[in-house]
Amino acid sequence: MLPSPACGARSCSLSRLPFRNPWLRKRARSASCPASPKTEYSAVNILFASQTEDADVWLPQLRQALPNDRFYVSPEEDTDVALVATPPPGTFERLKRL
Repeated sequence: MLPSPACGARSCSLSRLPFRNPWLRKRARSASCPASPKTEYSAVNILFASQTEDADVWLPQLRQALPNDRFYVSPEEDTDVALVATPPPGTFERLKRL
């Protein structure tokens, strides 16, 4: 396995995850990488909304990479971040904080 671009550790499980967003990489690295210094973050409420991507495939990987955050598959009032790919109709109308 090649070193992860996120942290450089050969044993890092993040090298298998498709995080291109630097913010997600940093949070994931801090949460689960043995080679990274730990940083405390407040839990983030993350909505996964997609009609084309399977939540059963993505959510386990996201939960592993971001164990301190909460994931939802339906819009909640306290959603902080939305990961979307062809979201269902009406998804954004219920997300007042975004």
